[in-house]
Amino acid sequence: MTNADELQKLFELKNKGVITEEEFEQQKSIILSSSLKSVQPISEETRSKKVIAGVAAITLGSFGIHKFILGYTKVGVIMLAATVLTCGLAAIILHPIALVEGVLYLVKSDLDFEKTYILQRREWF
Repeated sequence: MTNADELQKLFELKNKGVITEEEFEQQKSIILSSSLKSVQPISEETRSKKVIAGVAAITLGSFGIHKFILGYTKVGVIMLAATVLTCGLAAIILHPIALVEGVLYLVKSDLDFEKTYILQRREWF
């Protein structure tokens, strides 16, 4: 449940008379203060990884360089090996995929990028 949902539910309880105005204000401040604590600044390393990985994916995508930058060694080796062992034929498939990934890296907010690719370790798209 999101903070907005919790606040909405709390507001409905106050309107029905289940909780007092004072209880409403106390709970509201607890909900809002907990949401502020969860917001943490994005590191400069994450910002630079985002840009470097995005540019690498767009320019050298079929070689999987962007995967190595993000720490996905296994996937990077697979992409590099597929491209090299097929004398570049796999690049016909891999480069468009990497191009999309690169654009996604660059258009995501820093927070979304960190959550998706650094914390959750999502290897594809």
